[in-house]
Amino acid sequence: MPLPLRKRQRQRQRQRLGEALDDAGSAEETPGPDDGETPACRADRECDDLISCTVDRCEGGRCVRIPCTDCCRDDLVCIPGRGCDAPPRPCSADADCRDGVPCTIDRCGDGAVCEHIPHDELCGPSEFCLAGPGCLPRPPDRCSEDADCVVGPACVGEWRCVFEFGCQFVGILDCDDRDGCTVDRCDDAVGCVNLPRDIDGDTHVDAACGGDDCDDGDRARRPSAEERCNGVDDDCNGACDEAFACCAGRTADCSTLGWHAGTARCADNCSGWSTSGCTNCGNLRRDAGEECDGADLGSQDCVSIGRGFGGGTLRCAASCTFDVSGCTRCGNGTIDPGEQCDGAALGGHDCTTIGGGFAGGSLGCTPACAFDTSQCTRPFDPSGVYLLTPAPSYRCAYFFGVYLVNFTIPSLTFTDSGTVLSVVGAPCPVPQPMTGPSARTTRNINVSCTYVGSCNETYSLTGSFVTDDRWTGTFRATYSGSCLDCTNQSWSVSGQR
Repeated sequence: MPLPLRKRQRQRQRQRLGEALDDAGSAEETPGPDDGETPACRADRECDDLISCTVDRCEGGRCVRIPCTDCCRDDLVCIPGRGCDAPPRPCSADADCRDGVPCTIDRCGDGAVCEHIPHDELCGPSEFCLAGPGCLPRPPDRCSEDADCVVGPACVGEWRCVFEFGCQFVGILDCDDRDGCTVDRCDDAVGCVNLPRDIDGDTHVDAACGGDDCDDGDRARRPSAEERCNGVDDDCNGACDEAFACCAGRTADCSTLGWHAGTARCADNCSGWSTSGCTNCGNLRRDAGEECDGADLGSQDCVSIGRGFGGGTLRCAASCTFDVSGCTRCGNGTIDPGEQCDGAALGGHDCTTIGGGFAGGSLGCTPACAFDTSQCTRPFDPSGVYLLTPAPSYRCAYFFGVYLVNFTIPSLTFTDSGTVLSVVGAPCPVPQPMTGPSARTTRNINVSCTYVGSCNETYSLTGSFVTDDRWTGTFRATYSGSCLDCTNQSWSVSGQR
């Protein structure tokens, strides 16, 4: 715990802080007895409560005790009548605050926290009351060192000698050294005692704290203990059941016991190894009781082992049994679960009945027993984006610095509903698509759009598909009316989807 400030230093510090601290001090004044009044006084000296962390003053004929917020350890607070201690606990009624100290009045204060108000008159002659330890012999008025101030057993609490005020109480003795590897307690004769941790009480310091105990939860396991047949290291020497044939429950590789592979286990009574888990599987030679061993399958394959497989790859598992995970029933001419077809067996299906929008063609079956649709055909649908070669480009009707007709068409977008072919990309306004009859059946293109005005502009595309994704044709721009210098244009073009 850091050394507290001396009371006179705190009082001078408070004077330097001036009015701001006076206001704060008034807010922190702690009530006295339960009648709401603090002791009468004529001088500051008469108000000394023997608590190290409070600033005691006489104001208006009454004692005022102001907690010093800097005089306690960071995790503690200064409580008048008690000293440095944990923050007061919250409460809702006086009954929540009973502390078992006979000389204190316990109540739930206005801040909904417990208050324990000491009353010296409840103690014996030459005694005074502290809220923590209770009634104590009154300490000397004069002292020269902290040792002069010890009152009662060492575990009562910590005292400081303050030259100007005499002995002052700091707080209940805190023996916690914040070390998880010590057991902390207070001895009335010597004070705090911090012993190395020994959780299981076997007189050996816990291994978790650097000690020589090998099991902090079992007092029977410790250095020099008797070794038993139990599968553990009883005497902490690093060996298990060393007085027996083997360590109970431990396992060993069968190869160390003359077998090829597997795991042997020590009997629970430590009398020897059980080899029931040992095997010669893995020596690449089929031994008695083995279906195979490594590459030695005995000329067997997926079909010949007689389990209804039609093909695939037979392997040998690590357990020297057939691994049929690579075998398949596909190829036996029967549609088994998980297969769409098997050889010529198509289950009565053709290209038009398996879904996918096929219009016809020849349905087949793959070696993996799945439908082969490579020879099925789909209905022709010209919808899509087509890149034009060359890209039609034209401008005319220059009027006040602007060409009223000015276009370049690098691509056209076809949308065929089955009855109408709509083509977007021509220089009609909005843009207005060129429209015409569907090309799905005829594969012919004949679409146009017209912009009616003082100059009537008509744009058209005619042609036909040479493949499902390519067409050739003619794009025309026709002008009639008051069109300034615009003249009819025509381009031979092709489109590629």
